[in-house]
Order: sequence, then C-alpha cells, then structure tokens
Amino acid sequence: MDETLETRPIFLYGTLLSKQLLSLLLTGDQSNEQTLTGSLKPATLFGFSRRAVRGKDYGALLKSCPTDSVQGLLFAPRDISDRRKLYNFEGEQYQLEDVVVLDEGEKVDAVVFVWAGPESELTETEWDVDEFMQNRLGDWLDLFEGIEFC
Repeated sequence: MDETLETRPIFLYGTLLSKQLLSLLLTGDQSNEQTLTGSLKPATLFGFSRRAVRGKDYGALLKSCPTDSVQGLLFAPRDISDRRKLYNFEGEQYQLEDVVVLDEGEKVDAVVFVWAGPESELTETEWDVDEFMQNRLGDWLDLFEGIEFC
C-alpha cells in the first residue's frame, strides 16, 4: 500500500454506502454503526459515472465526462486495519485512484476504488443504489455475517 494513500479519506459510492454493511465489514457487527459517527460525510465526485456490473449486485466507477457526478460518502478510516479490510473487500477488479471530491463545497484529496476489469462487464445503465438498499442489502448482510475481514 502506498504510504501517501494511508492518510487520505476514501470516497465510497456503492454497496458500502450502507452503514450496516460498512460496520459489519469493519467491526464484525452490523449494529455497530455508531462507531462510524464522525467518519462519514456526504461528498460528490465529478468526472466519473457509477455503472452496473453485468449479472452482479454491485456497481463500478468509471471515468466519464467532466460534468458527470456521483454522490457518495467520504470515509475517514480509523486506522490501517480499516483500510486493509476495505482493500481486501474490494478485490482485484478495482484499483485505487487519487481523486478530488467536493465535501460541503470544499475540495478534498481522497482515493476511490475505480473499475479495473474489462469495460465489457459493465452495462450502460447507472447502478441503482436505492434498489440495492431495498432489495439486495439483506442478502449481503446475511452472506457476510460471521465472516471476519482482515
């Protein structure tokens, strides 16, 4: 892991927008959302689009027009353990990229997991965060319950 990346916040835009799933990943308990208090802030990333991955429940971030934007959360990991868990969760299909996000109108240097797999695996449609939260999140919480991420 690049040392310069270890201090930057991470822009979250997909499944980890769920505080329950993020809490489960980081603490092993989906009800520990209070441990994230103060670590998450709404933010906007310009120049990218959030696309659906074919046949998957998750989305991917792809560079696009400078005027395109993605709403998400800016997450300040508590320690290196949080960062490692996020890196391991995201997997090889994603690579970290330096970005600048808008946080309450201020520019903030951050990193984000950008799609590194074949573009042919992405659809032309935007990945639907609300649909995931309403219809698939419960399955993900059940799937990862009891798994210890490191």
